[in-house]
Amino acid sequence: MISDRRKDQIALLLILLPMATAAAVLMLPSYWIGQMIFLQPAPMAIGAWLIGRRVLRRPRAGFWLALAAALFLLPFATVYRTFGEVDMISFLFHMQEGITGIGPMTVIGQIAEVAASLFCLLAGGWALSALPGLRRLPAALGAAFVLLNPAVLFAAAGLLSPAAGLDLTTRLESPHFTPTDGPAPDIVQIFLEGTDRRFLALPEAPQSARALAALEARALSLTGIRQVAGTGWTIAGMVASHCGVPLLPRGLVDFSVVETTGGRFMPGVDCLGDELSRRGYRTSFLMGASDAFAGTAAFFRTHGHESVLTYESLADHFTAAEIARARLGPILADDGIVYDLARQRFAADMLDPTPFAMVIATIGPHGVPSYLSSACAASGRAEHTTIAPASECLAVLTEELIGDLQAMHRASGRPNGLRIIVQSDHLNHGRRELPRMADRQRNLVLLIGGPGAGEQIAAPGSMMDVYPTLLAWLGFAPSDVRAGLGRSLLTEDAGPSLVAEFGQDRLDRLIRRNVAMFGRLWEGSH
Repeated sequence: MISDRRKDQIALLLILLPMATAAAVLMLPSYWIGQMIFLQPAPMAIGAWLIGRRVLRRPRAGFWLALAAALFLLPFATVYRTFGEVDMISFLFHMQEGITGIGPMTVIGQIAEVAASLFCLLAGGWALSALPGLRRLPAALGAAFVLLNPAVLFAAAGLLSPAAGLDLTTRLESPHFTPTDGPAPDIVQIFLEGTDRRFLALPEAPQSARALAALEARALSLTGIRQVAGTGWTIAGMVASHCGVPLLPRGLVDFSVVETTGGRFMPGVDCLGDELSRRGYRTSFLMGASDAFAGTAAFFRTHGHESVLTYESLADHFTAAEIARARLGPILADDGIVYDLARQRFAADMLDPTPFAMVIATIGPHGVPSYLSSACAASGRAEHTTIAPASECLAVLTEELIGDLQAMHRASGRPNGLRIIVQSDHLNHGRRELPRMADRQRNLVLLIGGPGAGEQIAAPGSMMDVYPTLLAWLGFAPSDVRAGLGRSLLTEDAGPSLVAEFGQDRLDRLIRRNVAMFGRLWEGSH
């Protein structure tokens, strides 16, 4: 006959094992650890059975604290489980601006793993609290959930950290523009979703490495572009490389009331699209996401892009069957159809002699999950996939698109010349699927068709420095131009970038704590 004390000891071991596994799932974004959580109900149930009727009692206040804290932790833990990190700036921005067109079903597996892990910890803590000396375990779990919550840590850092010490508003500069020497170039800019410089040397994705290396061989390449605070998600990367400033949600840096942008996205900031509009360019922006997604369409409309083609526009250009093949649940997950739309728009733009600029956004190797275009899928339909095949598909499709656009442009006989910008929107979100390559964890920026072909510039910078560099490379400004918080990387005469001046860690702190600057950037949004 097993004594009650021995039963309690066995129960303690049986319940602690699944609780430890649950904690590992929450802290270690590994696929196989995530699957282990679904093997834990049996030892948990046996342990509770050994404790016996003592488990069946009225919950104390500590349990309800733990339950409330677990529910508050759930969305942040799901983001961490999916991306391997929680960028609170991005989280808060999307909370404000929304993620229209993308629902929880896209990460249902991660939600299930996190919910099961939190339930396991709650159930285990409740069962073990019946044992002598562990009565306060649920309250301790609740306190741990609160103290480890990224939102709490972010708020605490904001309240407790010292002032930034430098108001970055004083560093904002308006660029000095110059007339274009000769016919203004036609421009195509392609934002490759999550395609950073690691994909030039990723063994699991040799086709990505081949295609990107072929493009880099004939491009002016910026190889030192770091990802600083406020530039680490799609619209933030676009804002930084078009306007020379980082992106934070107005009102949340100083914990005041959340405000929304409506249809006016940072209207007081001068961006690349504004200058293109002043120079008489016909401008367009193309993406497969919904028009309302994260304020992206509003940003480009606010800043000079007269034509914005999004998911809602596809029915005017493709059949219902073609769109159905490109959809994956609530998402248009097919960069191939967006590229086909770009070919149509490019051909139409060349019928008018005035210069044009087209910006294209993609989605394929987003992270977890990633998306495989129908042109690369054996089924002939867009599919969920892992990062490597998605990156290979997008890189090859991009190489083909650039070849087609260059051939079309040459055949047209246009005198303008064609400049093509191929760049990351941000570093890839799929940390758990990619190797750590610190020397290559840089954003990809390839400038094709202009001066500097085949050269590399290794000067340290950020996406904010891409904006003035583009102005100089396109011939819109002197080579030493400064714009926003950025410095042209084409020459040392522009001075050091903020990354070079402060280092990335200090610059990140300066960006996050400069409340005055973000109030300035959002002026006029209402």
